[in-house]
Amino acid sequence: MALPANISARHLTPGEVPLLRPLLAELRTHHNAVSTDFSGVFPLVSPDRELPHIAEQITKGEARVEAFFAGSDLVAFSVASHEYGLGSVDLVYVVPEYRRRGLARRAVELSIAYLKENDVRLIDIHVVHGNVAARRLYKSMGFRLRSEVLSMRV
Repeated sequence: MALPANISARHLTPGEVPLLRPLLAELRTHHNAVSTDFSGVFPLVSPDRELPHIAEQITKGEARVEAFFAGSDLVAFSVASHEYGLGSVDLVYVVPEYRRRGLARRAVELSIAYLKENDVRLIDIHVVHGNVAARRLYKSMGFRLRSEVLSMRV
């Protein structure tokens, strides 16, 4: 799928990972808004811990961040990682004014391609319960329910 004319895409380097911070905050707000039973629990991991971890994974060759820019503004991203033959699309986010332009689909497609290049046998993608749009997209791309995780607040 081609990107809209005003959007460019590239992988982030470990040093550029802090660019994700404002979009991670927006993603957490979105998760809290759509979550059916767990509004208010996001982020599960603070950006102060998550961002260095992502940078470290990129450095080790265990992750890649697909980043989409409108000019110099980061407007969408996905993070994919792999370990022991299992791949994961860990995070996907598109800022609201750039949604419905195929960016999330393209981000996931690029993440899948990266994971296939790294010989994964299975790719997981987590969806916040209540995020209907994300679930619909991922199912249209071939993801299927493999297991369910039940959680409770403590």
